[in-house]
Amino acid sequence: ADHFRVRMAAMRTISVRSASHPATRVSWFPGSSSESIELMCKLALKLSADARIRVTEPANSCVVGLNEWIPEGMELEIESLDERPTEAKTALSQSEPLLPRLESEARVPEEAFRGQLLKFERINAHLANERTWLAW
Repeated sequence: ADHFRVRMAAMRTISVRSASHPATRVSWFPGSSSESIELMCKLALKLSADARIRVTEPANSCVVGLNEWIPEGMELEIESLDERPTEAKTALSQSEPLLPRLESEARVPEEAFRGQLLKFERINAHLANERTWLAW
C-alpha cells in the first residue's frame, strides 16, 4: 500500500476543459514528453490527435505550454483552433501567399528535423562543457 502511495504521489494531475466538454482530470508520470501530455489532453476532451490547440489558464487568459512541469492541480482551458474560423485564417486563405512555393521544394520530414535539432543540442552541450573546462 505504501508503494502505491509513493507512485501516486509522483504523478501530476491537472484539470482540462473546453467549450464543448466539461472539466476532466489528466495525469502523467514525471519524464512524460510534452507530446504525450498534449495527446492525453486532446483525447480526454474528445479532440482528434492531430488537432491544433491553444491552451490557456482561465484565471488570467495566459497561453500555457503543455509540459511535465505544469503545477499540480492547475486548471486549463483547451481551445481547438481547427474548429473555429478566425478572421486571420479567412484573410490568409483569400490572399495570395507572400512567397510562392516552388514545385520542386522538398519539405524536411518532422523526424529528420527533430534528429537535426537533437544533434545541434548535443553539440551545443558539448561546447558548453568545453567552455567550462577551459574556464577552469
